[in-house]
Amino acid sequence: MGELKGGIHFTSLSFTSTDSPVEVKSVFAKHAEITTTNGLIEGEFHTTVSLALTTMNGHIKANASLYDDMLDGAPVSLVMKSSNGQIQSGIHLRSSSSTRSAFNISARSTHGDLHIDLDESPLDARLDLYARTSNASATVSMSREFEGSYRLQTTNALAAILLINAQRIHRACTVCGISLWRAIVALRKASFRGTRLLARMDMISYKLRMLRRL
Repeated sequence: MGELKGGIHFTSLSFTSTDSPVEVKSVFAKHAEITTTNGLIEGEFHTTVSLALTTMNGHIKANASLYDDMLDGAPVSLVMKSSNGQIQSGIHLRSSSSTRSAFNISARSTHGDLHIDLDESPLDARLDLYARTSNASATVSMSREFEGSYRLQTTNALAAILLINAQRIHRACTVCGISLWRAIVALRKASFRGTRLLARMDMISYKLRMLRRL
């Protein structure tokens, strides 16, 4: 599928494929559902209501832009599911209004790595993000606007938080006597919860001290 973002806007788009890949250069749809078996899904997707990408025996590599136009008050949703393949997605969250926007994102993979990168988000946006993988690693990178709570849980693997904020991390490491620009907080085979970690220097310092003991 070629470049359709600028010329055609779909109200609803549904596409199903078997034994062949789905490759989209760029498409805009209020509602979009792409499903394939024994094939990959790749492309750039734009939506204002919902986007669902599902594949079996193939990977998903998608750049997704979610626009909350605030017309119906419902969250803009993105669902990605992959069996026996990885999920790799760069996600942009945008809003047409200064009022609080809302987004729901769900990504699930089986026997494949999961990589989610939220590049940008409106200020004060409500984001519900659920990312899960079985028998593979999962990496989620939040945008700098993120403030809120989180929970990490892992079995037979390492759960880690990588804090990347040069000024704050430098100050925290100076307090702890560690010369690092990046800090990793790690707990093995455990659940991990937190709230507004990036905005709390005492929490960063405490976790860095914990890191030194590992």
